[in-house]
Amino acid sequence: MPLLFLCTIILCSSQSVVLAQNFEGSYPPIIDFNIQDGEVITDESSFTVLIEDEMRPNSVFWRITGFSENIAFSDMTESLSFEESSGSRDFWSFDLLIGPGIYPSCSCILELVVEDHTGEIYQFHMSIFIVESMESMPASIFVFGDQRWSSNYLEVTGISKSINEQSISLLYQMDLSSAIRCSVNTDSNVIESEYSEVENIFWSNSLFSFNLGISNLDDGWYDLEILSRVISDSSSSPIEPPLYSKHCISIRVDNTPPEVIINGPSYLDEGYSKIEYSGEASTDGLWGISGLTYIWSLNQIVDNYSRVIEVISVSNDRKVSFDRTSSGSFQIGLTVIDKAGNSANSYLLVEVNNTAPIVRLQIDSVIISEGEKVELRKGEKLFIDASLSSDTDNDIDSLRYIWRVNNIPMYVGSNAELTWPEGIEDEFLLTLEVLDDDSESATLSIYVNDPDNQTSTPFHLLLLLASAFFFAYSLMRFRVKSVESDIPKW
Repeated sequence: MPLLFLCTIILCSSQSVVLAQNFEGSYPPIIDFNIQDGEVITDESSFTVLIEDEMRPNSVFWRITGFSENIAFSDMTESLSFEESSGSRDFWSFDLLIGPGIYPSCSCILELVVEDHTGEIYQFHMSIFIVESMESMPASIFVFGDQRWSSNYLEVTGISKSINEQSISLLYQMDLSSAIRCSVNTDSNVIESEYSEVENIFWSNSLFSFNLGISNLDDGWYDLEILSRVISDSSSSPIEPPLYSKHCISIRVDNTPPEVIINGPSYLDEGYSKIEYSGEASTDGLWGISGLTYIWSLNQIVDNYSRVIEVISVSNDRKVSFDRTSSGSFQIGLTVIDKAGNSANSYLLVEVNNTAPIVRLQIDSVIISEGEKVELRKGEKLFIDASLSSDTDNDIDSLRYIWRVNNIPMYVGSNAELTWPEGIEDEFLLTLEVLDDDSESATLSIYVNDPDNQTSTPFHLLLLLASAFFFAYSLMRFRVKSVESDIPKW
């Protein structure tokens, strides 16, 4: 129940007003009137208003309204009288002087507005009747919620009271506002046929509430005029005209949900820097972007299931930034809520791609490329270093390094000392694999051989070739000599 309505209920049922504890844990002011709701004032009378609180109020003012006009207004902030108390709360008071000789006769609403030291504002309303004699008077009328937002239906609350506790009926009309909203109509005549009678009114003493359906209305400003009519009892003259009073408030009708638009990239690479998404293009039609509330969400989609990662709800945050440190499929959602409570959603599917590492190998500070041959004598060592390998900034510190000899893991870490492996004679394949935290990997392979074994192999080949040549030469000489011995000598 709205605070304004709560204050009025308590005020109408008792002279002393004690409100419930507020959210900050401190107690609001206690307001004590020596005036009753529905008070009939026929002579000049003085009324005292007493305010009890921990500290002096920031501001206090009162006004008297009747027949849709301000009759009196006074700011009492500088005129408060201080009364010290022995307890933790002190008192401030002021006097009201009201009477028919001071103000015109009216079925009036007395309104008191108090802003306490925390900035909280409390409003109190009651009906009073300023009359010179006990003449017939229309009922008082005051409707709460001026300039409020509404969608589909409108809950109307207010107070109305007749001077002789006669029954009251309420009528209303609702039209598009003119350039001057709720402009005062100087014509005092009421054409009742222009109004619709309110049905299903809930009454609690002088408080009333009812609902109006407004789903058929276009968005815009509307003037809602409530007419209070005193229902004559059976003893009244049948020719006595009905007594009316009216009060007008302006309503902002918003039956259209916002249009939600998310602007931002749909495909990303992993990284540490955040990526910004914007809902600035979202709008609420006629009402623009003022007062919109933005609720952002980031969900990760795994096997067609959605897991909530982050929800950001800031009333005016039209932009938001999300991490991209993990690869996968994500859904960015934006819900926009307008002042009337209408909401709409939009979703953007985002793919965050993991970039494979880039392998870089140094051997004894020399850059080595894929497929190169490197010499290593048995009994010696080579310093192999992969620390210059790179990846996106979010993965670089979590890279893993695996060194394989003929596809058999031999070392881990970004660097190591390579010695000739056992069981291998003259050459082997050294493979470096670099993996990130998403198990994405890249490899580089080189050949390592023993230069001593490489030089001995050609010597044996040459010796074999030389032996073969010598054998062939000897065989040829043997055949030549055999032929020569068969030729007769002349």
